[in-house]
Amino acid sequence: MNRKLLMLGVLLVAQLLLSLGLAQRGNPLAPRHVQRPLADNLDRADRLEIDDGDGHQVTLSKAKDGWRLPDYFGVPADQGKVRSALDALAKARLNEPVATSGDAAERFQVADKKHGRHLVVKQGGRKLLDLYLGRSAGVGKSYLRRADEREVYLAKVAEWDFPAKASQWLDQKLLKKETSNLIAITIDGLRLIKKGQGDKAVWKAENPPKGQALDQDGVKRLLDALSVARVDEVLGTEVDKAWRLDKPERTLVLESKGHKVTWRISRPDKADYRVLKSSAHPWYFKLEGWNANPLLDATKPSGLFKEENKAEPNKKEKK
Repeated sequence: MNRKLLMLGVLLVAQLLLSLGLAQRGNPLAPRHVQRPLADNLDRADRLEIDDGDGHQVTLSKAKDGWRLPDYFGVPADQGKVRSALDALAKARLNEPVATSGDAAERFQVADKKHGRHLVVKQGGRKLLDLYLGRSAGVGKSYLRRADEREVYLAKVAEWDFPAKASQWLDQKLLKKETSNLIAITIDGLRLIKKGQGDKAVWKAENPPKGQALDQDGVKRLLDALSVARVDEVLGTEVDKAWRLDKPERTLVLESKGHKVTWRISRPDKADYRVLKSSAHPWYFKLEGWNANPLLDATKPSGLFKEENKAEPNKKEKK
């Protein structure tokens, strides 16, 4: 009897060990879900259409000189941002679906009429990808559904990498070229010139206010403000009288070697924002007040000049 119990115990232990081994290795007879790419040939894409389901839509189109926003006055898009967005789609892989039921699309917000983003990627008018992005599911992940499929997947594609507002794709480096390597700046007729190179460079004023000397720290603040100048929106290519550009708040002439550009900055009536027109571009730009104020402050004479130091005359010693 004891021998039978011992044998049964040994068989039970062996069975438990076998079950544990199979569990760790996985059932070789169970069907395996093969990982597949979300889309192919996205490197050939020349058009990206984005809809957020709330009335915001944007189209990005690839031209000879890069990606542009054709429905937003043809302004250049942020090339790096477009490439990163398309790369994320190209690198995304689909594992086993998280849902396949009929109501799954609505639950995960990847339905035709209820979604976070609807993305269509094209090449020559042919669809390379038609995709619905839904709820975020952690850092850099979202639920998604291909338009021609029922299954809902979780993949490394972030909804916020695909904004549906054109201004959020705007190339913020549009003004960068105009503010680099400056050798002269004219502010409302007051001209500042750079003398020397590198660390020995000094800025001089051609016609400083009487009794005032140019403050090099003030010039540095001006250069810093110019280097980070960015636009918030594009207002169009046709001037509006309400912008008051005929009476600008500030006129800047920026000069670098072989390049000269004029900026006119105005403030529309009862507005907190500014309008900037660069002679180098056909567009009129909008600068929100918080964005424009540092530049306007840095161009004030009070921030650029200080009282000129005058050496006191030597006093003769009394005999």
